[in-house]
Amino acid sequence: MGYPGQLTLFDWIEFSYDSNGNFNGNTTQVDQFGFPLLLDGTPGGTLQGQFKSSRPAILSAVAALGVDFNQSIAVTAPSAYPSGITTLRALSPKTITGQSNYSGGLSTYFDAAVQSWYAQWTASNPVSVTDLASGTFSGTVQGGTLTFTQSGAPTLTVAGSSGIPSVDIWQCANSLATGSAAAKNVQKILAATFNRGNVSNSMTDVNCSGGPFYSGVSPVQTFNPWAQLFHQVSTNGLAYAFPYDDVCNQNPSIGLTATQSVTVTLGKFFS
Repeated sequence: MGYPGQLTLFDWIEFSYDSNGNFNGNTTQVDQFGFPLLLDGTPGGTLQGQFKSSRPAILSAVAALGVDFNQSIAVTAPSAYPSGITTLRALSPKTITGQSNYSGGLSTYFDAAVQSWYAQWTASNPVSVTDLASGTFSGTVQGGTLTFTQSGAPTLTVAGSSGIPSVDIWQCANSLATGSAAAKNVQKILAATFNRGNVSNSMTDVNCSGGPFYSGVSPVQTFNPWAQLFHQVSTNGLAYAFPYDDVCNQNPSIGLTATQSVTVTLGKFFS
């Protein structure tokens, strides 16, 4: 069984707009890539979502990531689409791993990386996670469970004794989006750093927009290549390629007050 609109060639932006004229929006590849969209607005907007590569080049680059990442949706009736369109959209790792009963290679993709860091985060070598709103928490693995403490604050635990599941990292959900506001702030930093391959013994969402991220980290860690691809093809280096890509301000968002106009433009489609 399919769903309404599944054979439509589409993409979208995300936005909020309130009764006071405040607009906040962004382009996104969190769930999929159909075609490039550019977003801007007045007063004071900055163009977001512009890519250096065309739609066919990006789809080819996704295919080159390998079979686990290349789960694109092909057209079923070529005559119903513009000439040369053979692919409707490429699915993100978040969408791929969110499919019912998914058991492919991405389901264990981060497992070895998680266990490697868990082996390091001991009482003599705790991990430090700092969030602007919640402050700094110190974490160690106790009985197999990653446990964070902060003076005067309740103890926070992340996932269970088997570690953070790879699917939770792709989804930025479940064990990485649960509990108190402080817990979620710690979890979002963990999710972002595992996706970006810049996990360390000291992680923060403060003054961190310069990276390095992905293959720029030395030594290279396991990272989300879908996310790296969309940041690489973005003209300003910004992209929303996984749900917590706003950590360290890597998201292509605009915020407008007393909004006068919002413009959504089709980007490089064929060339």
